[in-house]
Amino acid sequence: MGPGAGTPRFAWEAAGYPWSVRLKALLPAWMPWIRKRFKLTPEIEKHLLAISPRQMDRRLAVKKNRQRRRIYGRLHFKWLNGER
Repeated sequence: MGPGAGTPRFAWEAAGYPWSVRLKALLPAWMPWIRKRFKLTPEIEKHLLAISPRQMDRRLAVKKNRQRRRIYGRLHFKWLNGER
């Protein structure tokens, strides 16, 4: 991964774990905060603002699952998936 690759994850965590559509809407407002903490080139900033919510979901999938398990535990999701 290159520079700025983890930026969506840190913004997602700092914003309180919003869903990807909301995170996409928050990114322009959070850009001053992101610029202070990460060295973004104009090209990376352009890509970050252009990323789709679905792509955010794919990139954050592992972190989202870990966070979900921390909050709800493993059994809860087995029950939702019909597993016993």
